[in-house]
Amino acid sequence: MHPLMTIGYILAIWLVTFLVVFFPAGWIGKWMAGHKLPVPFGVIACLKVTLIFIMLVSSFLVVMRFESLPHVNSDKRGFVYFLATLLFGVPAFVALLLGFIRARKLINNSSNQTTSA
Repeated sequence: MHPLMTIGYILAIWLVTFLVVFFPAGWIGKWMAGHKLPVPFGVIACLKVTLIFIMLVSSFLVVMRFESLPHVNSDKRGFVYFLATLLFGVPAFVALLLGFIRARKLINNSSNQTTSA
């Protein structure tokens, strides 16, 4: 397989994962921003939720045993965790971080408008 095809597949999976995770990331971001988490703790919370998501995806890949993923099926060294982190964890973390930052901005803007009124 040509390396550019592999990069194209990875980017396509990232795009789909980002779009799927972005909608619930807004809810999670509102919840985290509603608890007035400071930014470093918000980033850590996004990382924790991403790790939970990675564990769910990697467990799904191991249980389903897709024939198109022979490295996952014969996994002895944790390749499935690396694959899940690379393909699904990176866009999930970015989506969660964007959801948190957006919710934090919205809460800060609404609190600034209520204090100036």
